[in-house]
Amino acid sequence: MNAYMWYLIVNDQIARARNHVNKTMTMEQLLEAEQRAAEWMRKTRKIPPSSIEDPSDHQPKLETDASTA
Repeated sequence: MNAYMWYLIVNDQIARARNHVNKTMTMEQLLEAEQRAAEWMRKTRKIPPSSIEDPSDHQPKLETDASTA
């Protein structure tokens, strides 16, 4: 139960950080960062490429958090 509690806390903090980053970077910078991350995951993890979402097929995740709006 404690592990899940900390997971939820960290998840909230990550969402807040993502919202801040999304507001401070251009769309091109966000897309390049997502492409680099996807490539790094393909190279370092033993996950088949088909299971990693191709960032060129979508827009960056622009999540909004009601508590920071």
